[in-house]
Amino acid sequence: MALAPSVVGGGDCEECVRLREQVRRLTLVAQDQAKALAELTDDVPPWAPSLAILYWQYGPTRWHSKSWVTECNRLKPLIRLLGDLPAAKLSPLVWAQHVSRRKLEPHYRGDAPADFLLNLELARAKQLLNWAVGNKMLKYNPLSSAKPLKTVSRRETWLPLPDVDRLLAACDDVVDKRRTEGDDDGLRAKALRAFVLLCHDSMLRAGEAYGLRRDRISPDGRVELASRTTKGQKRRAVFLTPRTLEAIRDMPPHALVFGDIGRKALARWFRQLCVVAGVDSLVAPGEKRVRLHDLRASGASTADENGARATAIRDTLGHAQLSTTEVYLRSAQSENARSAMEVMDVAVRRPALRAPHKKVNASRATKQNFVARKLER
Repeated sequence: MALAPSVVGGGDCEECVRLREQVRRLTLVAQDQAKALAELTDDVPPWAPSLAILYWQYGPTRWHSKSWVTECNRLKPLIRLLGDLPAAKLSPLVWAQHVSRRKLEPHYRGDAPADFLLNLELARAKQLLNWAVGNKMLKYNPLSSAKPLKTVSRRETWLPLPDVDRLLAACDDVVDKRRTEGDDDGLRAKALRAFVLLCHDSMLRAGEAYGLRRDRISPDGRVELASRTTKGQKRRAVFLTPRTLEAIRDMPPHALVFGDIGRKALARWFRQLCVVAGVDSLVAPGEKRVRLHDLRASGASTADENGARATAIRDTLGHAQLSTTEVYLRSAQSENARSAMEVMDVAVRRPALRAPHKKVNASRATKQNFVARKLER
């Protein structure tokens, strides 16, 4: 009996090759169909934990954190609207539908939730699901591929020196309305003046200015901030201007500069000061009002305009990178544009100072001829 060519010579016949290729194609089709069915099939078992159960288990692990109140407020809308949903089903599509529903809910001020707030809620939801994955309650984070909404997160508002002086002048008009006219002791005005100068002239954060102690202030205005009192847990030194020292001396003699005045009370008085001074109309387009942190950026921008080194501003602000300091230099673009305009004005008015035209480079053939003539010599 004659053997097949594939058995004798070890090669493959055309029919075997065709069948093998057909089997390979059918295998690929079956794999694609299985993958599609797996994506469409609901593989979440009935005992899968819901978002409400995850939140109930996650809360006790975060109660000790100082930021738990903020985290709780960011997670409440998700639990309220989708608490019964199994956590594994919280896909990016479901989150997009949740965001659309949230935008129809009015905020406590009457406006729709801002995109920045919705992005914070997304970050907290991802943190909750990552915690569940780490504790073996979920196999994977279904929101890992969800992207935040595009927003303009950097503020552009800053107050030049004349506007800061107007803010300081309006401090005397902030009085305690619970007392009769003429009975106000002027404590609010003194505290606001010292608080504004600490945040603007010395570029202190609001918390650093509020917790400032008198015994930390040297006669020349030097203040050593301990690492525990700074945001970056890094010790640094700042100097107080003479008018800041004078405003602090006008305050009642307590161990703390602001004594027993509450931090929330200072923030409330500052909001009243901005309304009295009318500086809220000076904010950048798209922003609603002046914030306490804008005073810090205003001081950095003023120092930059008057020739302060970038590294000096960085150390005063307490930043680790210059890229972070650039966010606070909000007048840099306008100043660069003005400098370019002045240079162009000088160049147009004085033609003799214009840069001479550059000579056109010779062609390759001309260069070769020049080299040949030089070699002949």
